[in-house]
Amino acid sequence: MFIGNLLKERLEMLDMTPADVVNQSFLDMDLIRKILNDEIELENIDYFSLSILCNVLHCKPEYFSEPGIREKDLVYAGKGQKYESPESMRVRANLQTFVNDFGFVQEVQKETT
Repeated sequence: MFIGNLLKERLEMLDMTPADVVNQSFLDMDLIRKILNDEIELENIDYFSLSILCNVLHCKPEYFSEPGIREKDLVYAGKGQKYESPESMRVRANLQTFVNDFGFVQEVQKETT
């Protein structure tokens, strides 16, 4: 499964460039370019690299493989809406990250009590 189009769409929604991703993630531009050009399949992307990429893009790795996860994503939900701007999409992205982190903390807390 190739994810180039999904990555391009996510970058566009967040008003980011491949160079922004490289600068924020320390991933190699060659890897980002291969993903964007559908030269590497999702299954062949190192999970650690995918996790770092998703951290920069404020999404879960499953965003790229599971339509149900994508449809529940706050940034994706705002795509194409009349009043969405790059700034509001970044706010949505930050809220998405907060929700994911909060859920993780709650799960850890449940396991320790």
